[in-house]
Amino acid sequence: MAIDHINERQSMEVKDHIDRDIFAYVTRDGYLALAILTFRHGIMLGKEVFVVEQFGDDLDLVSDLIMQYYQTHSLPNEIVANIYGLKTRIEEIYDVNVVYKSRGALYDLVDMATINARQGIDEHFMSARLTDDNLNTLTKLGKILGIKTPTYIELFDNSHLQGSSPVGAMVAFINGEPSKKMYRKFHIEGDEKRDDFASMKEVIYRRYRRIKDDNLKQPNMILVDGGLPQVHAALESLAKLEIAIPVFGLYKNDRHQTEGLIDLEGKKYELADDKPLFFLLMRMQDEVHRFAISFHHQIRSKAFKTSILDILKDLVSAASRFCIVTMNR
Repeated sequence: MAIDHINERQSMEVKDHIDRDIFAYVTRDGYLALAILTFRHGIMLGKEVFVVEQFGDDLDLVSDLIMQYYQTHSLPNEIVANIYGLKTRIEEIYDVNVVYKSRGALYDLVDMATINARQGIDEHFMSARLTDDNLNTLTKLGKILGIKTPTYIELFDNSHLQGSSPVGAMVAFINGEPSKKMYRKFHIEGDEKRDDFASMKEVIYRRYRRIKDDNLKQPNMILVDGGLPQVHAALESLAKLEIAIPVFGLYKNDRHQTEGLIDLEGKKYELADDKPLFFLLMRMQDEVHRFAISFHHQIRSKAFKTSILDILKDLVSAASRFCIVTMNR
């Protein structure tokens, strides 16, 4: 295996030494797998695969996943993909060249990424067998955390790009399964739009003020994407509303990989070794990420199109004034 790994790294070097990322996706039975091969100075440094539920158009979903990826990873000089239409979506947001290859050395890399995506979706379906009994998994989670079995969980995430178009998103899971009719979107209205702490406070307050005012059913547990600051932000808003719901954060390690949950005291519950439980939580986290990024992408696209129309309107107005002045002269 070690020799194969060395041979693979040697065969995956690119002579032009350009920093680039290779993307490819596949779908199966309602799921989409996106694979990324990372090249820096022409050498492959790593590979990742994301597997999420299909929701809407594949191009929208892939674009959202790529935007999510670059929130925590540096941009290359070039992106190579097997996805038609991606160029317009990505280049309107990021200063990076997006290319589509149908042959040659770069196409071979895309083919390798496609194989990785297929392997990733294979592993997903194999591990999904471990999580068929969601109730037992959730019961175990409740015992670990010392709370009632969380059959109804709401998860929150915020998304923005350098403070622009900030949004919040909430997804709901009932008995370990997504309840999409209960999903909610939030435009961040506060002044501190780049402040994740303030954004989380605002979204939690607005969500549970509605729950309280309309006397709706409360979840057994709230999960926030982030560490201790986000947990405290959520609890601060709940305290203001005099609502008591257990809140935990999905914390990450130094490699920006989710490891487990953290409570208001800063106690960490490492769950990576419990595969069924960990996969269930990762599935929930991926879903709230996807939903938040998707909403953010919609808002940014709308703002971009609006700004273009405003520019055109100003140009037409200026041209009209110029014509009037010229005619008067």
